[in-house]
Amino acid sequence: MNEIDLLPEAIELAGVNHVKVRIKSGPRKLLYFGGCDYFRLARSGIMGRALIRAAASQMSVSASRMTTGNHPLYTEVEQKMARFFAAEFALIVSNGYLTNLIAAQGMAGDFGQVWIDARAHASLQDAALHLKAGKILKFEHRSSSGVAKLYRKLPSGSRAILLTDGMFPVDGAVAPLAEYVKVTASERVWLMIDDAHAAGVLGENGRGTIEHWGIKRERVIQTVTLGKAFGAFGGAIIGGKEFCRKVVVKSRAFTGSTPPPLPFMAVAKKSISILAHPRLRNALHNRCDHLASELEKGGFKWERNPGPILFIPMKDEQSASRMRGRLLKAGIYPSLLRYPGGGSEIYFRFVISSSHTPGQLSTLAHAVCSV
Repeated sequence: MNEIDLLPEAIELAGVNHVKVRIKSGPRKLLYFGGCDYFRLARSGIMGRALIRAAASQMSVSASRMTTGNHPLYTEVEQKMARFFAAEFALIVSNGYLTNLIAAQGMAGDFGQVWIDARAHASLQDAALHLKAGKILKFEHRSSSGVAKLYRKLPSGSRAILLTDGMFPVDGAVAPLAEYVKVTASERVWLMIDDAHAAGVLGENGRGTIEHWGIKRERVIQTVTLGKAFGAFGGAIIGGKEFCRKVVVKSRAFTGSTPPPLPFMAVAKKSISILAHPRLRNALHNRCDHLASELEKGGFKWERNPGPILFIPMKDEQSASRMRGRLLKAGIYPSLLRYPGGGSEIYFRFVISSSHTPGQLSTLAHAVCSV
């Protein structure tokens, strides 16, 4: 543990799919299946060179976009993001966590009720408070029947907004958005979807869970981060131009914050172009298929979700310790987590990337399946 005995051991990059970490036996180089860098763009030499070139010119605008910090690069990235997501507009904000809060401040007072998934990300839970609605009501995780029940009880003349992750970060499961739209077929209900983990990953063109389910963007707000699949930093709110204008006017978090450093905008500009093509997405899904096959050979049934995440809950500390030992013996970083909203007190979360080799995936499968 670190000096204040709260954070886990520091992890240092040691190649595309390896990390260096200090454990009890000393420093080790381990195979890595953690994080959210699904295409390893955050570790790409191409991205690094784009960042260095931009950094040579200017690191930060050192001001809010509403004062003297609205650099042309932000507009360029917004335009590329809007085209990528086939949306009318995209608004760049300082980081992924703040996207939901900033969007909520733009809609403050517009809804009488907020409906939120019981396992929604903390950023959505924070955003719910900033919507300033009369009621905040939780529905059972990924339950369309729960949403339908709330809809039936929505008072006449009242409006509601439904908050959910698009792809849940713990296990890669997706929210049944098409069912939500079906059971709330009304202009009185909006959706705000945190697609931080699905953006770039799901959908034929990488447009996230909206594309995955084929739902229309009408009355839908999509928030994304540039710090995961896109390998950069910052966040974006995807929606209509008028809505984004409203956010700019009403959100204090947007007005009062410095936007992402310019070098990361240069990285985002490059990565959006890369992910506009399906090559890396196809590679990622092929890797997931390979891992599923290897796990099946070893007698382990992967409860496969659309996301590239292998989620293994642990019964107790002893089971977790045994699994950790097997992973270390196989040279794999043991990504044992306790994360709010995970639905399990303790679990292993393995993330497959497009750059993992068949041999590396087989090593993971063998370690997981070993008795």
